[in-house]
Amino acid sequence: MEFAVQYLQLLHGEGRPTVRSRGTLKALYELQRAGIVSLSQYQALDEGYRFLRSLDVRLRLAHDASIDRFDPHVLEPELLERYRKETERIRKVYLELLGI
Repeated sequence: MEFAVQYLQLLHGEGRPTVRSRGTLKALYELQRAGIVSLSQYQALDEGYRFLRSLDVRLRLAHDASIDRFDPHVLEPELLERYRKETERIRKVYLELLGI
């Protein structure tokens, strides 16, 4: 997700200083305000990003693991299902934004 936001900043940032905002969530918000990212895309990415960051902190504290590499068995079934749902939703929007 961070790559998609940075890509869009590079692509659409000329002449739009707010789009070049620091921080992934702030930049995503500004991309949505500029009409580059739709409201539904923004919501999916914003919610997904917040969930994944929260999960990453939880994994680091409880299991000394990061979201990049963790054993799915350490998560409760509901949390694992939410992880799968959010990553699928983010991937779908990512592919839309990059035109893949």
